[in-house]
Amino acid sequence: DFLEVNLGSAGLLDLLRKGFSEIFAARDVSVMAFRVDHLWTKAALQAVVEWLDDFEYFSLFRLVCGGSSQAGTFAYVGPGGAQAGPTTYLPLSGIDIAKDIDWEQIPLPQDVLVFDLRQPDIFRTVQLGDAQCDADEGEEDETCSMDGDGKCHAGGASGSPGQPANLRVVRAESRALTIEWSADPDAATPAAYELRVDPGAMEDTIDHDMYDVANGVQRHTVGSLQPGTRYTLRLRASGTGGHSSEAEVSAATEAERPAAAAGAGYQLAELLHCGMGSAEEVTPA
Repeated sequence: DFLEVNLGSAGLLDLLRKGFSEIFAARDVSVMAFRVDHLWTKAALQAVVEWLDDFEYFSLFRLVCGGSSQAGTFAYVGPGGAQAGPTTYLPLSGIDIAKDIDWEQIPLPQDVLVFDLRQPDIFRTVQLGDAQCDADEGEEDETCSMDGDGKCHAGGASGSPGQPANLRVVRAESRALTIEWSADPDAATPAAYELRVDPGAMEDTIDHDMYDVANGVQRHTVGSLQPGTRYTLRLRASGTGGHSSEAEVSAATEAERPAAAAGAGYQLAELLHCGMGSAEEVTPA
């Protein structure tokens, strides 16, 4: 379920529309990759990304972290060939590509990776890449502040993370609900989120590893639900400093459409008279 497309900007959107709409709608692709070079316009890239957004696929630039202490520890093979990792990712979905990206800092060509938003485990790859790219940044960014005890402490947000903000259901299906939320920008960064779904007492832990950077939004799909049922979803952030209070939202799954009955769509004609009756029989002269 990996798709690599080697086609220029002029033909990619047309190819996707004509040949891949059903494939993406059926979620037969988990990860897609394509190459953006100097022949691409920002408008062409925006159009492709927005087409993929409509199918709930998230697009990112894949960037090599040349200055990381982990540089060269593994090889990445993509549309542009083999390159040394680690890699990090710059989101393209949900932003104005022409205005929100500093193109002077993005040397072309670059690979674009596209992930299925309904498969959150895929984004663990993003978390791993970012962690390796940022391995040295934590040491360089440490600041010293004096607490009341007169000792030097590393800088950065401390304490427990804040309650997830703007929790809402953005998509309801017969057996799944998709939620969105954002982290509290004024509190400590969460390490993860803890989700509880009732009825059913379903519990899940969601990594704080993939969200729309431009809007600070994270998304998660809850599956294995019952059709036509109202659910309450409670979400709290967790971190080294503890847990936040819970955010709560309720929504109902859609009713499941009944399967078509046997013979549906056909009209049965009964008591059909085939051939000729006895009065219509032809007798030789």
